Amino acid sequence: MADEPPYKMSISLDVLNHLGTSLYSNVPAVISEAVANAWDADATRVEIDMQDEHITIKDNGHGMSLNDANKKYLVVGYRRREEEGGRTTPRLKRPVMGRKGIGKLSLFSIAKTVTVYSIKDGHLHGFRMNTESIKDNVGQVQDYYPEPVDVKNVTLRQGTKIVLSELKRRRYKSGHLRRRLARRFSVIRGEDEFEVSINGDPITPKDRAYYEKLQYIWTFGKLGKDVASKISTVKKHELPVECSAISPKERIDGWIGTVRKASQAKDVDTGESLNAISVMVRGKVAQEDILEEFGEGGVYSKYIIGEIHADFLDMDDMDDTATTGRQHLIEDDPRYKKLKEKIGCALKHVEGKWSEYRHEDGPDEALAYPHIKEWYDTLGPDHKSVAKKLFGRINKYAIDDDNTKRCLFIGSIITFETLKFRNMLDLLKTIKVDNLQALGDVFRQLDEIEAQAYYQITKDRLEVIKKFSELADVNAKERAIQEYLFDHLWLLDPSWERATHTESMEKRVSDAFEAVDDNLTDEQKKSRLDIKYTTTGNKHVIIELKRPERILTTDDIQSQIRKYYGAVTNALKDSDRNNGPLEFICVLGRKPSDWSSYEKAEQNARNALKEYDARIVTYNQLIINAEKAYREYTEQTKNITRLHKLIEKIRQADIDAMSTSGSNA
Repeated sequence: MADEPPYKMSISLDVLNHLGTSLYSNVPAVISEAVANAWDADATRVEIDMQDEHITIKDNGHGMSLNDANKKYLVVGYRRREEEGGRTTPRLKRPVMGRKGIGKLSLFSIAKTVTVYSIKDGHLHGFRMNTESIKDNVGQVQDYYPEPVDVKNVTLRQGTKIVLSELKRRRYKSGHLRRRLARRFSVIRGEDEFEVSINGDPITPKDRAYYEKLQYIWTFGKLGKDVASKISTVKKHELPVECSAISPKERIDGWIGTVRKASQAKDVDTGESLNAISVMVRGKVAQEDILEEFGEGGVYSKYIIGEIHADFLDMDDMDDTATTGRQHLIEDDPRYKKLKEKIGCALKHVEGKWSEYRHEDGPDEALAYPHIKEWYDTLGPDHKSVAKKLFGRINKYAIDDDNTKRCLFIGSIITFETLKFRNMLDLLKTIKVDNLQALGDVFRQLDEIEAQAYYQITKDRLEVIKKFSELADVNAKERAIQEYLFDHLWLLDPSWERATHTESMEKRVSDAFEAVDDNLTDEQKKSRLDIKYTTTGNKHVIIELKRPERILTTDDIQSQIRKYYGAVTNALKDSDRNNGPLEFICVLGRKPSDWSSYEKAEQNARNALKEYDARIVTYNQLIINAEKAYREYTEQTKNITRLHKLIEKIRQADIDAMSTSGSNA
């Protein structure tokens, strides 16, 4: 009797457990394996029924006999291509997708129970597999015996039906699955006798939901050209031969495209990123994204979507390039390295051309606004040329927000109006003194530019004031004003623009304040938050912020004002700067407590403060007054200039467009 071999390898059912429950991580990948099996079975129709309690996948392929089920389907690692000696399916001669024979185990990733029904040569049979029963046998070196099921009430005339039950999570979104399956199979395109439907609704190429977003497309081979030919809105380009040719047997096909806006490289319904280049092999995704491996940091890379077909990665007479989970390709494989090299070449080409094309199309983007076009037509040839360059540069920026891009276009218009004015100043040298009409044109042009510029400033300030007023938390509102007020005196008075001062004068006044502080009581010091001196115009301004929580009387305030007033007056005299008026502003959290003691108390107090050129304003009143002043200005000045009317038309056109798109959604 021969000696028993010294070594022995045993396969435990634990392998089946690990491969089944942990093979794939998402539902579309799992369902894709069942769809691929249907393709290999020469099915022309696959029906997926999504319910809360179960998922059913039924095909009209050649089906399985009892022997097929045992010798092929239930054999983990059954290598169909080697065993059956064919790289194509028997009837429709399709390229076979399956290879490792473990994809069917992925069904256990989403369901605890898998029931399979199949019919062949008129014989219908079925069996059930359950993860719990498999786990009960884990660790034992023996076969697993699926449970036969009664098929007398099962209606199946052709093919195979798989029922996934005891789902590991409920409410799988059919819309999400539809998108993912459409993107995972290039063979689902209505011309390969292969229809896949979900809940009765067939999947079509439109379900990929990215073709219509493409602005430019670069193609490899015939398939890429076919895709591009069906997208009427896209600008088509071929990639250089050196970026696609490897060898006669190693061909790359497909396309790389860029969307109009970076935000479009994300599916708004599913939240899935589309900013990827998928690699397809034999009509099925082999790697969902190869773009991430290039670490591209250029702006253009955020706009990219692509599909690359590389069937040479799965040749029957060569090693498989797919990882066990069939979600990725083996990075060290020489064929994969060749593919990466060519895609890298294509990306470099796309990067350079994308920037060029975006610049070229910038004027078209801007002139799509009818009112910008109307304005552009008024420019002379030289100004038109410069305007086009500027519009092109704006279009190269990664700006998704239409409002932001519109603001840049508006800024361009104001810039050009300013440029035109400067050109007119040069013409003044040739204008005769008695040509009042020409002089008037120059002044009107300047008035319009200044009016529009200041109008924009006031609108921006109104937005700031609005933000202040929207702060429900009183303390938060007061803190925001405290931090902002000293550097933005227009909150106190719209006529005050940027405050001016000299360091020496501010130091002199600051020293005077410190001297006054030494003579304040502890209570008076506690009431004050900060005090500042500045100048605006020819006026000397002292602003004191009182702590919002402090409750003061008019006498308290007058007492401190007298001290500060005298100190600042002396400091100004010493520096020969006492030739302008002085104003003292005290900003309080609330009105003095004595103002409500009788009817005219507030008015009398305000009159008394005027003797010291002083006034009191609360934080809340400061916001109300500023908003009122600026709103009155914008209401009075809007529509007074040609430039303003033009800009408002552009803004309104955008608002109308957004309103229309919203109502149609």
